[in-house]
Amino acid sequence: MQSPATRYAWMMKLLLPGLRASRECIAGHALVPAPNSAGDAYREIMTSRKAFTLIELLVVIAIIAILAAILFPVFAQAKESAKRTACLSNSKQQGVALNMYMTDSDGVVPPAYEYHLDGTYFDVWQQLMPYTKNKDIFYCPDRSQQSCEPYADRCLGYGFNWGPLQTFTPGDFEGGLMNAYDVEDEWEGAVGRSESEVQAPADMFAFTDTHDRTWYTNSINTSLSSWLGTTNHELVHGGKYNSTFLDGHAKMSRFHVGKTKIRPIGPPFPFLFPMNSADDTKWCANPDEMNSVPSGLNHFQLPCGTTVDYFRQKVTEWVPD
Repeated sequence: MQSPATRYAWMMKLLLPGLRASRECIAGHALVPAPNSAGDAYREIMTSRKAFTLIELLVVIAIIAILAAILFPVFAQAKESAKRTACLSNSKQQGVALNMYMTDSDGVVPPAYEYHLDGTYFDVWQQLMPYTKNKDIFYCPDRSQQSCEPYADRCLGYGFNWGPLQTFTPGDFEGGLMNAYDVEDEWEGAVGRSESEVQAPADMFAFTDTHDRTWYTNSINTSLSSWLGTTNHELVHGGKYNSTFLDGHAKMSRFHVGKTKIRPIGPPFPFLFPMNSADDTKWCANPDEMNSVPSGLNHFQLPCGTTVDYFRQKVTEWVPD
C-alpha cells in the first residue's frame, strides 16, 4: 500500500502540467477551452477563418464568367425570338386587313405611293387603316430607325410588293401587285392590280420585312435603301424575314445580301435575295409576264420569274453572316 506522501506526489505529477497551462492562459487572457468533441473542433476551425483565399475567389469568379457566357446568348436569342413572333403576328394582321380591303374593292389591291399635288400622300398601309384601326401593326419590333420621310416618327417595318425590281420610272411595269407607275397632272402613283391577275395568291408576297423608307417596298434593289450593315446578322431578324402572302397567310423566309454589279462602271450595290432560289418568283403575279429591267441608260424586258436570278448571277460578293 502507498503512503499518503507517495499518492500526493503522484497526483501532483498528473495535475501540474494542466495547472501550468491554465496559469499561462489566464496570464495571457486567452481563456479558450480545448475542444472536447468533434463539434467543438469544427467550430474552432470555422471561427478561425476570416475570409476566402485568393484561389477560392478566383474560382468563384471563373464559374460566374462561364455561366454568363452560356446564358447571355440564350437570353439574346429568346429576346429575338419574341420579337420575331410579334412581327409574325403583325404580318398575319396585315394579311387579314388586306383581304378585307380586297373584298370591299372587288378584288383589287390598294394603290401605292398615291401622291397629290396638294401635298397629301397615301400609301398602302394608310389605305388599310380603316380595317386595322392600329398603325402599330406596321411597325416591326426589330426596326427602331426614326425619321423616315414624309413621317416624323419611327420608320415602318414592312414593304409592299411592287415586283422583284423597283425602277421608279413612269410607265415601267414591274410584275408585282402594282400596275405601272403613272404620273398625271394632279396625281402620281401606282394603281393596284386585281387578284384575278395573280396565278397563285398563296405563293405571292404582299408585305415583307424591309429596310426601305418613304416608299416602303420589298423589291430586291430597294429593300436595303436605308441599310448600313456589313453582315446578314444586321438585317431585320438576322435575315429571317416575315412575309405576308396575298391570300392572307404569313410565314418566315430567310434572305441574305449580295453585292451586285448592275453597271459596268461603279461599285456594286447591296441587293436582297431569298436564301432559297425557289422563292425568286414569289414577287410575280405571273412569272411569264415581261417586266422592265434597268441597264445603264436603257431598259430591257425580262420575264418576271427570271428577274431575281438574272441579278443573282451578277453578285460579286455575298455578305457574310
